Amino acid sequence: FGLPEPQDEEQWRVRATASLLCTDAAQSVPHDPPREAGHIIPEGQPRIRALQLLRQWQINVEHIPAFEQLVPKADTVLGLQFWARNLPTAPRSRSSRAVEAALFAKAIEQLDRIESPVALAQELEKSLPRFMERADGFWEKRASRTATGRIGWSHLIRLAEAASTLGECQQVDKEWKHAADAVQWYAQRGHLLDRSGELLFQESADAPKSLTRIRARLRRGFKQTLDRIGRAFSELLASSSAEVMALPTAGELAAAELGKGKQPTALIFLDAFRLELGHRLASLLNAGEPAQRAVVSTAVAPIPSITALGMAFALPVERGKLHVSLDAERRGFQVSADGWKGDLTVAEQRRKWLGKQFSVTDFLSIKDVLNPETLQPGARPKR
Repeated sequence: FGLPEPQDEEQWRVRATASLLCTDAAQSVPHDPPREAGHIIPEGQPRIRALQLLRQWQINVEHIPAFEQLVPKADTVLGLQFWARNLPTAPRSRSSRAVEAALFAKAIEQLDRIESPVALAQELEKSLPRFMERADGFWEKRASRTATGRIGWSHLIRLAEAASTLGECQQVDKEWKHAADAVQWYAQRGHLLDRSGELLFQESADAPKSLTRIRARLRRGFKQTLDRIGRAFSELLASSSAEVMALPTAGELAAAELGKGKQPTALIFLDAFRLELGHRLASLLNAGEPAQRAVVSTAVAPIPSITALGMAFALPVERGKLHVSLDAERRGFQVSADGWKGDLTVAEQRRKWLGKQFSVTDFLSIKDVLNPETLQPGARPKR
């Protein structure tokens, strides 16, 4: 293997690890190897065997703890972090933790110099492939989540992914002529902006403190983007709302599906379930199927479905058959339907309406659905 001659066991383990790390670095940048020539195993079969040993050491679950313990000690013997920082491009070697920490710190320093949220987002988006390549190494993929374990590339990747969506949205509102254009954009791509917000504002206990300032600038850019897009949509909606309001309600879409046949059907009502999560859910459902089963359709809500009044418009019925009036005694709205005098703002009345109109006999909470004893195969009716 070309490793040093064994002497004191603990010292030899550190020196042997240093030889493996330094040789891996030299192999990755042959035209500009580290200066520690005494730790580099010469080319030939010993180097080939040594590098194979190094690869196996990083993937064998029984040996990973020893690798994670010895590499930081070996790094103190070498100066690979200075070598890596001064290279024009990052080395392909990813075995040394000191190298990964140095490259991560260098990336943060470069990003931290960019004050403009827009320019910062562009730089992050451009750097995403490089971050993903570094994250594929041991110190982000298999190392333990401790202060001396993982480096933090995955957190930088999340910021870069959010920045990529922000970059897409910089000029998008300039292309809209009508409110319907904005709705179409949101249904196709714009909902990903919500995912970016989640990535940016999600707190993580193991996130490096050095990312705080960068994240703060991106958050500011996200708020500015959201504000600009919201204003543009509001102005268009004020002048051309007819196209948007012509979209079917969620209830009308459900009624159309129920009218296609008498296949087993379940209606699931989720209050304030954002569109991006709907796309994510559809993707998860389709991932386990041989063909596409789940699709996402865009609907209009005359009033938010999280409200008692809005829930009536989520029932499978045409909106023209719903009638809204003001109940002076209750000081609130009430909703009736053609052929139904009960108040559909009341949950019990909605259940009775579904039972009469669609022969629904089972009404379950999400807690009931998640209970394996509740739903037994063949024990439930069609709806």
